[in-house]
Amino acid sequence: MKIRRWQPDEDRVLQRFYPNVEICKLHLDRSVAAIKRRASSLGIAPSRRWHEGEDQLIRDHYPDIDLLIKLLPDKTRDTIMLRASVLGCAKPRRVWKGADLQRIRLLMADHTDAQIASQFAGRTEQAIATLRRKHRMLRVTDRRKTPDLPIVRDIQQRCEEIGVSLNELYRVVGARRFLTQSSIRRYGTRNPNFYDAVDALGGELYIEWEDK
Repeated sequence: MKIRRWQPDEDRVLQRFYPNVEICKLHLDRSVAAIKRRASSLGIAPSRRWHEGEDQLIRDHYPDIDLLIKLLPDKTRDTIMLRASVLGCAKPRRVWKGADLQRIRLLMADHTDAQIASQFAGRTEQAIATLRRKHRMLRVTDRRKTPDLPIVRDIQQRCEEIGVSLNELYRVVGARRFLTQSSIRRYGTRNPNFYDAVDALGGELYIEWEDK
């Protein structure tokens, strides 16, 4: 894969016009995601990274969300709640038991995910779908329709681990349902929302090259 390096004149465009992405696009042959990442690396875009002082405020005052909103005015209710889950301050997640998994395997033959969820109090259709993918309980239609992307599995598994719903993640990232099958089939790994989701969940992306 050929990597096109950013040039000094492109950086000057960002420094002059960012955060107006539309104007930047008029001057640059770059995607919106590339423009945002470059602006962040140059220090001219607001960082989504949490600082230790902010994390400590959450540890000290969660679950008093109203107080935390006052103490962290640049953070939204959704981002604070998600960060609390990442830090382990939120309620512990409900763990699936082995008997639950066996029951779901039996129900899969003639029940949809929504029908299965209705038999488990407090569980959603999305929770059932995520659990099935995590444990490789795939239907024939799953294998045929949707690419099996590791980054998608990792994001869904992380949400399950810390007790965060995908709808909560969508709100924090500020994007519509980018983990649905139709979105995955359309964009594959090219969806920039994946990077924002990993960042919001407290993770980092990296590339590991194989030595030949």
